[in-house]
Amino acid sequence: MSTLFDQADRATILRRLDALVPNRPPGWGKLTAPEMVCHVSAGLRHGLGELDGGNPSGGACFSTVTSTITSRSSTFDETVTTR
Repeated sequence: MSTLFDQADRATILRRLDALVPNRPPGWGKLTAPEMVCHVSAGLRHGLGELDGGNPSGGACFSTVTSTITSRSSTFDETVTTR
């Protein structure tokens, strides 16, 4: 089993992260590379005790994006499609 405590495993993961391209479309699913890194790192940071569990409806990235969107717009355009 791979573990971040093993130097070779950690090096493999870091190489994979270095190869990510921010503007590449998702290969499967809906998350972009930056969204996936945020999603995975938030879970890891929570497990390490660096992040509070917070709002169960979304992680740190989701709540930041949501706050930004809602603070800039008083209404939502119903014709805009979501993923």
